Amino acid sequence: MNSNELAKLQEQVGIRFRRLDRNLEAHRAILDAAKRGEELELRDLSALAFMLQSFYTEIESIFKRVALVVDAQSLDKDSWHRDLLASMATETPSRRAAISRESGAVLRKYLSFRHFSRHATAVDLDWNQMAPLVLGCEAALQQVRSELDAFVRGLKADDR
Repeated sequence: MNSNELAKLQEQVGIRFRRLDRNLEAHRAILDAAKRGEELELRDLSALAFMLQSFYTEIESIFKRVALVVDAQSLDKDSWHRDLLASMATETPSRRAAISRESGAVLRKYLSFRHFSRHATAVDLDWNQMAPLVLGCEAALQQVRSELDAFVRGLKADDR
């Protein structure tokens, strides 16, 4: 990876994290109501389901860039979503793990929910199943951001 590719990766990671922040802030009123234990209506659950889908999709976009730029990894298998997440929590001969195994385990739950919610209708949403993800997304984001920032800062350009 040359210095231009590294700079572009760093820029793209920053853009994705800003989008993640905006996504959470756009849902702040519902998030705060959920934290207070208020009863949520179906439209609130629908909004939160979309927020969770977007949450994982943005993180996965960062992982795709790392896979393509750092690992030169192809994403052409049917199981690429799961494989990509697993690869980010795994050290390779050319790089350290991008995220911890613990973060990988947490993010697997968001990936599973995204898969479920893309094939569900609003009436299929269950607050009891969504609550841990909704209430934990800000902490998950903080942890993943910290790990990915450290990972990206640790990358070195190889100007061959």
